Amino acid sequence: MANINAEFVNSLTNINTPDSRWEGFGKYKDGSFTPLTLEEFSKPIYKIALNEHTPTNIVTHFETAKNLALYSWYVYRFMPISELYAYITIEMALRDKQNNTKTPFSKLLKKAVKDKVIITEKLSYWRQIKKFKERQYSEALEFSKLRGAPPPLPPELSNYAETLSDVIPFFRNTYAHGSSSISPFPYLALQNSADIINQVCSHPSFHD
Repeated sequence: MANINAEFVNSLTNINTPDSRWEGFGKYKDGSFTPLTLEEFSKPIYKIALNEHTPTNIVTHFETAKNLALYSWYVYRFMPISELYAYITIEMALRDKQNNTKTPFSKLLKKAVKDKVIITEKLSYWRQIKKFKERQYSEALEFSKLRGAPPPLPPELSNYAETLSDVIPFFRNTYAHGSSSISPFPYLALQNSADIINQVCSHPSFHD
């Protein structure tokens, strides 16, 4: 990677040069460091998709968020813009399906969670956490049996949809009003947004 100032606009000669901040990402194996590649970085982005119930204008907007995430390989600061676009796409879906242009985004999102339009069990990240905690619990339970110790407490799982109904509007407004914050990877924001949009656009009460 070239030694360029990543905070300024790229010159034409460096336009295809990865942002130098990605140099610190990769994996160690057998004492050697292997840098993250574009193929590895982009693979999760390509896997995230909206379903067939999603209107074309919303798909187009979300694909822009994915493109911004992809091109953050070259411009690291595209990541918060990608997240902002993903969150705005949630707002578009809620407004489109409810024909509501006046209610604040945060209230629309909270209502969708309250009305079970968006449910925790259909959020990919929550399912990953659930699976991880269940595996941990199973291993701890087996270990307690071997030791003759009291069994561990069953894992507690939060209402992730409610958490997102607070977090997403906060970050949407933070990025929209200008922020120097940058998440290290764009995947979670994109996946959470896709899961929410898919639930909104698939819900029977929201069908066209």
